[in-house]
Amino acid sequence: MTRHLRIALVALSCVSALALSACGSSDFSCDAASACSADPAPTADDIASCKAELDGPCGSEYKAAGQCAQDHQTCTADNTTDPDSGSACASEFAAWLACEGNNQP
Repeated sequence: MTRHLRIALVALSCVSALALSACGSSDFSCDAASACSADPAPTADDIASCKAELDGPCGSEYKAAGQCAQDHQTCTADNTTDPDSGSACASEFAAWLACEGNNQP
């Protein structure tokens, strides 16, 4: 898998982490339940991938993006995470993706 594709997939998983993180909690967590009750629970693979990102060279940027997404999470009428919730976090996501791009092998 190319590095750019991996970054794109991880970015999508970070957005998914928004749906998996508890709204209003004080610290980003890979295994927290979503504030939107119709969102699926994180799988073991989701949690492992998230923790690997946190432990990686861009962990602080990943955590900042996840925390921002968590802090701005809103639910739709069907009680799933609104995909536009993370739009307030563009700079955090950009910083994380830039870090990922700078840490290519």
